[in-house]
Amino acid sequence: MNVVLKAFKDKTNDKVYFAGDTYDGERTEELIGLGYVQDDKPKKKTRAKKTAE
Repeated sequence: MNVVLKAFKDKTNDKVYFAGDTYDGERTEELIGLGYVQDDKPKKKTRAKKTAE
């Protein structure tokens, strides 16, 4: 489930989602890209490798 960051009306079912609600619809990737929904899958953190000097 993804957390809503900004209120919006879903165009597929006309339901209004408010900040703090959870969204589990079909357009998750699109809404994450637009900044309306927070991704529930944390991204892997990578660290730079030290190079020999």
